[in-house]
Amino acid sequence: FVATKLVTKQYESTATLGVTPKSSGPEALTLFAILDQVVPFYAEAADSRTTLAAARARLGQPLGDISIETFKGTGLMKVKARSPSPRLAQLSAQTVARVLVRRVNRGEVGTASYKLDVLDRASLPTTPVFPRTRLTLLVAALLGLGLGLAAALLRENLATKVETAEDLSAASGLPVFAEIPAETAVPKLHS
Repeated sequence: FVATKLVTKQYESTATLGVTPKSSGPEALTLFAILDQVVPFYAEAADSRTTLAAARARLGQPLGDISIETFKGTGLMKVKARSPSPRLAQLSAQTVARVLVRRVNRGEVGTASYKLDVLDRASLPTTPVFPRTRLTLLVAALLGLGLGLAAALLRENLATKVETAEDLSAASGLPVFAEIPAETAVPKLHS
């Protein structure tokens, strides 16, 4: 629990973008069919040095950690930003999304057959995504229980202590004729 309090909290904000064909005629069906090949190109452009440098300049400060996620079979793309500051995470995701849309509208990225729109603006995160305190505590408890059980089983199975006359007979291969009483039994004999 203490370790999760020592780690810097990270907040994540996401902006969702959509790549769609500009035309709505029969040509649009062909453009939708090749969407899986087109969207990764836009995702690479979102994560490119040019886009990130323009976003950094527009924001006027360093960006949070940016990652891009695409979804097969759709024209959706998510721009995710992580930062210790919730506001910086939101601004980073939103700025990268805006800069990418502006680059597409200027014709610097993509083809003239497709358009890129911001479908969902980045929102201000209210809870950290890292560290996950409950998950960490649950995993630690399960690991502790598992390691404790493993140690107990190992100790029991690796013990070389002879506990009964039968154990001694089996280990030595010789018969046992007598047994010395345990120390707790000796005082009872004298009384």
